[in-house]
Parts: sequence; structure tokens; C-alpha cells
Amino acid sequence: MIFTVPGTPEPMRRARVGRGRHYTDSKTVAYKNRIALCARQAGVELLEGPVKMCLVCYWPSIKPDRKRNPRPMDWMEQRPDADNILKVFMDALQGIAFIDDAQVVKPEPVKLRSEQGEEPRVIVGIIKAPKYPSQYNIIELLNAYRN
Repeated sequence: MIFTVPGTPEPMRRARVGRGRHYTDSKTVAYKNRIALCARQAGVELLEGPVKMCLVCYWPSIKPDRKRNPRPMDWMEQRPDADNILKVFMDALQGIAFIDDAQVVKPEPVKLRSEQGEEPRVIVGIIKAPKYPSQYNIIELLNAYRN
């Protein structure tokens, strides 16, 4: 299943304390609701068992546009951290794409700056993971990190 959440990716913000109670930041709640709405509109189905989730996050280019040589896509190396983006999506999709976010056994967040003229967005891919970890080529995966 693949769906898109339009707009600039938002991180999971820390819980706040006020009047002796913990509460979630209103921007985080609004972004979770937008994620859930986009998933439901895309017809995302509830998966059981282990799940793989890929997030491709596109932030707007921060430099001015160029006419002659448009800015290409580039890595996004600034904050927010990829794990905070991942957290908000895992929380928002709990009960929609998977029963519990503990089912996500292989999360893959990618942070990019959009090409010039492209809108910021997050493309979400969710699939069932193989039932047994031995079906992954663990050796190949580790060798990729040695180079």
C-alpha cells in the first residue's frame, strides 16, 4: 500500500505538562489526524503480523529558485530527526494500517529536499514483512554497511 500525505513533514513533539497534566502538542495532534485521513482516503487496510514501513519525506528547497539550472533533489541533513518523523507516522497509523506500532519490524525513513518546483510531502509505503527473519538476506544487508 502506498499513499501520500501532502505538506511539510512534521516531527513528533515532546509531550507537554500544564496544570499538572501531560498533553500532546496541538500541531502533532493535527498532523496525526491528517496522516490518518490520507491513509483512510487511500483505502489502507489493517495488516496483521510483521510490517515493513518506508517513509520518503520531501521538504521544500530552502534556497531561491533558479531559472537556468533548476535545483535538483538533495539530502535533508538538518533537523527534525528521521526517528521523530517516523514516530508520528507510527502513532497515527496505529489501528489503521497495523494493530500496534510494535508490528513495524523494518522502518525505513528517508529525508530529502524537493526538486525545485515540487511540493513538500511524505510518500508512505506499508507492506507485510516476511514471516521469518531468515527470509531477509541479513549477510547482504550487513555487507552493504561495510563499504
